[in-house]
Amino acid sequence: MVETGQYQFIIQDTTCSASVTRTRTYTLVRRAGEAPPAASAPPPAASAPPPAASAPAAAEKKKPAAPRACDAPGEPARLDVTPSRKLMRPGERFQFRALVMDAAGCALPTRPAWSIAPGPLASAATVDATGALAIGADAGEGQLGLVASVAGKGVTVSIEVTSPDRYDALLATSGLNAAGESDEAASVIIATGTIGGRTTTGEDLGRQRKNLFVAIVGGVAACLGFAGLILLRRGRRRPGGDLEGPASTGGASGERGGAGADEAPAPAGAPLAAGAAPGRPAPPQRGKICPTCGELYPGEAMFCGKDGTQLVLVN
Repeated sequence: MVETGQYQFIIQDTTCSASVTRTRTYTLVRRAGEAPPAASAPPPAASAPPPAASAPAAAEKKKPAAPRACDAPGEPARLDVTPSRKLMRPGERFQFRALVMDAAGCALPTRPAWSIAPGPLASAATVDATGALAIGADAGEGQLGLVASVAGKGVTVSIEVTSPDRYDALLATSGLNAAGESDEAASVIIATGTIGGRTTTGEDLGRQRKNLFVAIVGGVAACLGFAGLILLRRGRRRPGGDLEGPASTGGASGERGGAGADEAPAPAGAPLAAGAAPGRPAPPQRGKICPTCGELYPGEAMFCGKDGTQLVLVN
């Protein structure tokens, strides 16, 4: 049987893919309901050692990597926490071990940050900056998670808390060593700023876009306010001119039509009216007065400049 898996993840706009293939072989010993044949019984017993011999090789792959001493180590690239599983009793204290290495396997002096994962037993346990975990004497049974993190990447180790009466039974069936620890390390790959030999720098474009948007909106608002001020000032000037222009013209025309209608030139060839002298002077133009304040104005004015009252002709 062959199992394949495809993993894909993105780190700082860089897509990484990984393929995993696992092969498993099964041997038919006997079918259900059949009696085991006497002649075929020894071969399965003889074939049993090969899987047992391959077990140590699989365990070696999961053991913690041996660190190297380097004169110029690089950036953190891997975090190993040992052991990955631990069986503990209430009231016990255990020191977990963490190792930070670069891409070449060189040990770094970087210390991870330790914390307890949320859970039912989180309030019954404490951990210090060195990774020493202490279980309260009144803690109940259950699972507890311990998290070690470096540069935003964390790995969780599993702690099973059990009562002293069940400790030996669980230790015999858990697959842990005599100390209640697993020989494997919990590992995590730490994403660094250098990927594929290129240094990537993250820029906060959100703040720049926000400032640009505020500047654009402010500029548009200022332009609209300036345009509105100009239109308001023009609107205040225009009513006075409209009232004094056409109205005064109409008033003068009406005055001329009422008081000086006889001064209009006669059409060409029309006979002169009886009693009208060609050289007769025009009568003086009548003025106007404001009935409110008594101010005098010329005949072409329509409204008082002080209080806006409509003017009347002077008798």
